Amino acid sequence: MPDTGAYLLLGLAVTAILLGFFVISLYVRHRNLSRDMELIRQLAADDQ
Repeated sequence: MPDTGAYLLLGLAVTAILLGFFVISLYVRHRNLSRDMELIRQLAADDQ
């Protein structure tokens, strides 16, 4: 039976990297949404 341990580690590394990018993307989107919501609140307060 061939040794496929290297492929397993490579697959796990690629999966971890993709998951890391996904988590970073979610964090950046949340931060941008929070900034946008704060700006909307400020604009709404200025209109009153």
